[in-house]
Amino acid sequence: MPSLLKGAISLLPRDLPQFVYTKVLSPRPLRSATNAILRRMIPGRIALPTGETLCLNQSDAVVSGALFLGAYENAMTKVFLDRLRPEMTFVDIGANLGYYTVLAQKKVARVIAFEPSEENA
Repeated sequence: MPSLLKGAISLLPRDLPQFVYTKVLSPRPLRSATNAILRRMIPGRIALPTGETLCLNQSDAVVSGALFLGAYENAMTKVFLDRLRPEMTFVDIGANLGYYTVLAQKKVARVIAFEPSEENA
């Protein structure tokens, strides 16, 4: 049965999680319930599509929830990765969870990240 489920999921559009998260579950009555459920599902860490591991904030249903669902800034991530060059220094001011910092760390010469929130730093 798991292989049948995986096969069925592979037929779904790749942007389905983003559509469900940003459109279907965004109206106010559903948002609170969705966020409460997400907070219980968010793991402590996820593997990014590029292979790096990112620590999530399990009390943050918005950014960490979107990352967990694979619905976080997918188009921007592609543009970001395409523009990085090995000789660059990447500075991430207000790094939040460090998503872009983690993505950049193996692609540029130097990464400097600052996050003032103790919860995410």
